[in-house]
Amino acid sequence: MVAGDIEINNGGVLTPEGDIRVVALGKAAQEIGFAGTLTAASGKLNILSGGSISSPATGAIDGGVIAISAGNIAIVNGGAIHADTFSSGARSPASVSSPRRR
Repeated sequence: MVAGDIEINNGGVLTPEGDIRVVALGKAAQEIGFAGTLTAASGKLNILSGGSISSPATGAIDGGVIAISAGNIAIVNGGAIHADTFSSGARSPASVSSPRRR
């Protein structure tokens, strides 16, 4: 998911065993690849009111990679980033890059 500013409010981004890449660019335009390290971004990512980003492991399959880049990240009022496992699969690795987080 790539956009200027991103808000997930009482909703979710879910892909069991799949990779999730979220980049809040702000006003800048740049190329974002499907693999590798995410570049620094200057936009806002708000995960609010039970909103979530999740790539759980289910069965024997490992969870996917969660990669997030934004200039300002707010996770409030029950918002969450989940890298869970409910079985023998390994949990998701998650990386979050932001100069401002709350």
